Amino acid sequence: MGCRLDATQLWERACSRRQWLSQHLQRLTHRFREQARSHIGICRIRQSWLRPTRYNTPLSSSVSTYR
Repeated sequence: MGCRLDATQLWERACSRRQWLSQHLQRLTHRFREQARSHIGICRIRQSWLRPTRYNTPLSSSVSTYR
């Protein structure tokens, strides 16, 4: 019969499935890594908005120091 496979053929098929699975998982994680990398700059900009500087401190705190 033609549907009989030997050990070498089975091993080659298993390796190709394993390789496909690892490549598929790598593509999925790579997409998230790229997305995270692109969002790093946005987080840094937002953090700089939250840092107090002499230009964005409340007026009441600067007035109270001069009394």
